[in-house]
Amino acid sequence: MPSSTTYSPESYAVIIRALVTQGWHFSSFVEKIAPERSVFLRHDIDYTLAWAVETARINARLGATGTFFLQVRCDLYNIFSYESRRMIEEIRQLGQLFGFHHVISQGCSDIDAVAEELRRDYALFLQAVPWSQPVFAWHNPAHMTQSGFMHLRDEFPGLANAYGAFAGGQPPYYSDSNARYSPEEILAIIEREQQSFQLALAPMLWQTGQPDMPRALGALLARKTQDCEAAFMENDVFRAMHPRGIPPHTLASIAESIGHPEAAS
Repeated sequence: MPSSTTYSPESYAVIIRALVTQGWHFSSFVEKIAPERSVFLRHDIDYTLAWAVETARINARLGATGTFFLQVRCDLYNIFSYESRRMIEEIRQLGQLFGFHHVISQGCSDIDAVAEELRRDYALFLQAVPWSQPVFAWHNPAHMTQSGFMHLRDEFPGLANAYGAFAGGQPPYYSDSNARYSPEEILAIIEREQQSFQLALAPMLWQTGQPDMPRALGALLARKTQDCEAAFMENDVFRAMHPRGIPPHTLASIAESIGHPEAAS
């Protein structure tokens, strides 16, 4: 492990390599019955597709298959844009799978309305990702737990719920949400005696190279600023001011001020 307290592509690769060398089978959420020692590797993409591509490259290089859950109503990326479609296609060519990451509208609390919203948005999602696996995951699981909708299944025939029962069971679920597990702790989870488990590892954390969530968020916002660079470079004035793109010191300043708010104040 490069550093037990650092979330980085190198640390992520160590985790994937451990899964591979210990003989875990990378299963999809739609298998009828998953084989023993199955891991359901999941990547929720909430912020940037650029880091999703980097994660897919690591998976492919090490012989792993993850399911990338994409949103159709994300404020930070657009799966219908030409650049996003290019990145999604690269992830597909790398042998990775896709699922639908559903964002319910604010205040939607009626089960019938939630079900109708999911069906509508899933149909829209399939226009951009027609080869997706028939599986979805809620974007805000805490809200869905409070509302009692977390494990819904029968309401969506033919569509597996990643928070419910799938592939013949309901395996234990571990998520790195808000850096709740260190890289070292995730390696310990892999060592546990269990027949199968679901492991959600977010590229927005592991691609930052940071030791904690505040600094990861700073690095993430700098990455999102960089994601906008191609569009800004089409503007003649911006291109004349910054022919090489956004200055690295600007990106570093964003990461520092967001990840270390006490330094900015």
